[in-house]
Amino acid sequence: MPPMTRGDRGAIRSSWMAMAAILAVAAALRLIDLGGLPPAHYRDVAATANDALRAASGHPRVHYVYDEGLFANLMGVGFLLFGASDLMVRLPGAIAGILTCLAVFRLARALGWDRAGLVGAFILAVTPWHVVLSRSGFRAVLLPLVLAYAFAFLVEAMRGAGRGRFVAAGALFGLSAHCYPSARFAPLILLVYCGAVLGASRERWRRAAPGLAAFAVAAFLVAAPPRSRRDASTDPTRRRIPLNGSSIGASGRL
Repeated sequence: MPPMTRGDRGAIRSSWMAMAAILAVAAALRLIDLGGLPPAHYRDVAATANDALRAASGHPRVHYVYDEGLFANLMGVGFLLFGASDLMVRLPGAIAGILTCLAVFRLARALGWDRAGLVGAFILAVTPWHVVLSRSGFRAVLLPLVLAYAFAFLVEAMRGAGRGRFVAAGALFGLSAHCYPSARFAPLILLVYCGAVLGASRERWRRAAPGLAAFAVAAFLVAAPPRSRRDASTDPTRRRIPLNGSSIGASGRL
């Protein structure tokens, strides 16, 4: 790799300054009056918050009865540290939404499309559907963040960044299975990307095989940890477990 010139350093500095401004906009749109807007919790969010109460009371799960466990467990950490509240139900999703803007830029940089990354990050920062999703506390907001970083690391690995990038990409790819059910379609994106990069060249596939094997092993280990499938009627984590007197009620508020 040739050494960077002063112009290259200036361009990188300008890109990161622009990205910092985009993240500031994203944060403002996602954090201002987060505890009050939206005015109530969607039923899926209320179910996740109840799972978070279970996690905070000492019963974390890889997978709850109806939902994946990652987002609820992250929410439960917030409940433990700061108490259960409407703000803490929504804060993990808001942070994930902000970081997804950064992930879009990171993925574009890995592909060599810095300017497109800035444009994509800005569009995501201000687009209404992602702002609403980020503020809602809905667990699906975690999936784009995890997959964007997984593919950013995979692109870097395929371009010679080393075996560690393959492992990191695989671990994040496997983690997507604990975010939201639509993650099951992610392997189709993976196949399209690998096919586009490696094509029909046996030599390219041969060189990439060890790294892709490390990717696959890491993804499998993270996606499928051992867990027990207990009967729902006897599972103690299905009960409402109050934390400081809190639980999600029919009104959809804590």
